[in-house]
Amino acid sequence: MKATASFRIPLILNGKVQISSEVQSVTEWGKTTTTTTLLEVLHKASVPARTNVTVDMVATKGFCDVPFTYMQRDTLYDWKTVTTKIKGATYTGSNYYNIDFVTKEEKL
Repeated sequence: MKATASFRIPLILNGKVQISSEVQSVTEWGKTTTTTTLLEVLHKASVPARTNVTVDMVATKGFCDVPFTYMQRDTLYDWKTVTTKIKGATYTGSNYYNIDFVTKEEKL
């Protein structure tokens, strides 16, 4: 059995859960779907002569588990439709926020 769903993905920003970007997906029941997004950050650091510079990225990682329900509409053999509210599963998400760069200089 396959189903099509439309939902919004929660995003954690500054310790608050916000709803962002709409997603439409087709999934097969009983299977776990994992999506990974690779993000790159460019941070420039000046390195004075005779100096060792270390840059650390410090960030907060937030997690959220969002239980969801959905409405299922079935068309029976006699063309009657039956709509049922079904307890779904749990959407689990995570992301990083409050990203900061800490630069340390050490004279050689």
